[in-house]
Amino acid sequence: MNMAREEAIRNFREHWASLAITGVDKDHKDDYLKRHGYSGIQDNCFLCEFTDRHCKECPVEWPVTQKDGVFPCCNSYFWDWVEAKTPEERKRLAAIIRDLPEKVEKKEPAPDFKVGDWVKVLEPGYYFPNGHSLLDGKTPDLPQECPVAGKPYEIIAISDNQDSSYGFIYALRSKNNTICQIHHTSSCQKRGLEPTTAPARYQVGDKVVPVRKSIGCSFDQHMMEVGGKKKYFIINEIRDNGDIWLNGGKYRESDLIPYVEKPKNHAPENKTFTEFGATFILNGPATVCIIPVDGRKFKGIAKCAPEDAWDESVGKGWAGLRAMQKLLKATEKNLKRNAAQTAGWSNPNQDG
Repeated sequence: MNMAREEAIRNFREHWASLAITGVDKDHKDDYLKRHGYSGIQDNCFLCEFTDRHCKECPVEWPVTQKDGVFPCCNSYFWDWVEAKTPEERKRLAAIIRDLPEKVEKKEPAPDFKVGDWVKVLEPGYYFPNGHSLLDGKTPDLPQECPVAGKPYEIIAISDNQDSSYGFIYALRSKNNTICQIHHTSSCQKRGLEPTTAPARYQVGDKVVPVRKSIGCSFDQHMMEVGGKKKYFIINEIRDNGDIWLNGGKYRESDLIPYVEKPKNHAPENKTFTEFGATFILNGPATVCIIPVDGRKFKGIAKCAPEDAWDESVGKGWAGLRAMQKLLKATEKNLKRNAAQTAGWSNPNQDG
């Protein structure tokens, strides 16, 4: 018989409420069950039926009053009731059993941290160099590393279930996009993790590009010119007050952006310029040439293949050629149309 926990407890209490009134002995315990159509339940007990005789799952507390019983109820008031000699004593014990308190359901333990928290490893010896099965499918395919004591990591995944030996397993990602997997034991914090703040956005040695003037200096004074193209600075020093020093200039974090090396087939910088009356647009791997003539615009596009290195002159040449081809085709069509109108041809596309 399938019963919900609440239904099983309610039926259990109603059964024992009846026994507290009648005072019958164990041989007549099932009279109430038969009378209400519940014959055949395990051990004539709604709780045994509900738990399928798994005593650890019994939803009520059985105080210990006996020592020799095998089951919790047999070490408690139920066996006292079985051994009672008089109806009055059985009524008294049945009333006690009727009112036994429910067990307080234990809440599933929660992890001490959550995904997105930044933590510091306290003792790096307690980790899983090859990952842990409880985190299978939860972590991206990134290089694994041994955790470093004192280094900040971001929690990117936590095991669903608490492992019996280790507790929750945490996947940690470093600022450099490497992963380690470690457990945290709150009872012995020395071996686990502790909260920390996210690491600074920049570190000494990082490559950055200023987007605003340095404090007290001109912007151009601190832009490095390499081959005529603006590149990057390398951070020389980061002070406790947040000042970032590079190439003699002082900046705040918001004045800088990380330098990202562009793919070899991309323009070093996106830009638009005019040359010989044509407008050129450089954007990523593409070069666009626009030639304006008599209110019309003829556009040619050239793209640098991923396996090729960027060459501005080559891109301009191909884009200009394709724009010119469209211009010449339109010019030829206009000439034919004009010639047809002059000669009275019915087909302006007919060769002259």
